Amino acid sequence: GAKRNLQKGWYTTCKLTDKLLFKMPDDYARLRNLLEQVGICAVHYHHTYNLDPVLQNLSRELHAITLLTAHDYFWLNANPTLTDVDGRFPGQYVDDLQNPLYPLPTGVTAAQWREKLRPLIEQADCVIFPSNATRALFGEMYRFKHEVVAPHVEPYLDVRQAPRPLVVKQHYVVGVLGALGREKGADVLEKLATMALSERARFSFKLIGYSYRQLSAVETTGPYKVENLMALIEQHEVDLILFPAQWPETYSYTLSHALASGLPIIAPNLGAFPERLSGRACATLFDHMEPVSELYRRIGDFIGALESGTAVCAPVFPDDKSQPGFYDRDYLPLLESALKPPRCGKLSFGFDESQIVSGPLNKTGWRRAALRGLWWLNTHPTLRWVSSAVPYNFKRTVKRSLSRSPMHDSII
Repeated sequence: GAKRNLQKGWYTTCKLTDKLLFKMPDDYARLRNLLEQVGICAVHYHHTYNLDPVLQNLSRELHAITLLTAHDYFWLNANPTLTDVDGRFPGQYVDDLQNPLYPLPTGVTAAQWREKLRPLIEQADCVIFPSNATRALFGEMYRFKHEVVAPHVEPYLDVRQAPRPLVVKQHYVVGVLGALGREKGADVLEKLATMALSERARFSFKLIGYSYRQLSAVETTGPYKVENLMALIEQHEVDLILFPAQWPETYSYTLSHALASGLPIIAPNLGAFPERLSGRACATLFDHMEPVSELYRRIGDFIGALESGTAVCAPVFPDDKSQPGFYDRDYLPLLESALKPPRCGKLSFGFDESQIVSGPLNKTGWRRAALRGLWWLNTHPTLRWVSSAVPYNFKRTVKRSLSRSPMHDSII
């Protein structure tokens, strides 16, 4: 809740308590005054999308430690996925890559975009990257005081679960997890499923989740709660898991669920996938730039090798700089080094009762209702022709104007 409201230019405390609301930039001085009195020693930025620029100075003005986590590539050129108009990463970073879904501000170049962010990023006391691949791309554009490659904390998933061998069957279900846009490989998945159907292959595709549009030849289960994903994988009798992603994902939480399931995995040699699957048995990588027909062949070969008992392992990722124990070992001591003695006496917050909101903060009820209605129209079988006639860019623009959260957060 706090992160989402910061992105909208508001500050909030905790979802379960009363909220103190500060409208940026008008209430910035009040916010800073409150945090100074409380004794805030560190500010951890997880994103700056829609964040009022004045808040980028907050940690410095508080004389607090500044930490950043790079969850995507927004800080490079405003394009969080580094994909082109077709939703595909071209294989290397391109500064002037055009994607109308993620435009730079009018008249601003990618280099100028980075210059505005450079003080925040390069003066941060610690910049955290969830993968080596993310660190490498950022390292081409920024220099850091201190950076760390550290996987996200996921205490409820056993991502070290040993792979289990494929159970030989007459027909296999290739599962794909999550919410798929073009960048996540929705169009690729549809092409694969159409090929499998036309050739009466021994495998078919099932999307445990949903897509930005209806996909032909793909059984789609619909939105889910994250805590139910493992059960859904079992319920739908998935035999192996495919990641058709077309962008260099910085981490991939759905990959964590795939690892915890122990099922065989096929993923692109791109982003975090090679390092997170490094040396893993019953796993293989493919080149996302190859034709879909080549990926289709690779899936068949992968299944055949697993059926025969052939040892198939993902390549060992070289020169891994990640520190899996960072959050357990180093994160809290880093914050403790900046602890300030608490102030004595009565605090003077400098806000009035109009800034206090009791109970849940919900200013998006009508937006949620609109999204649910649009989702129904987009997925209703008899209205498929209407959905297909609406340009993808227009759909995406409308959705993002109503909510930047994942669709399943709004419609479940």
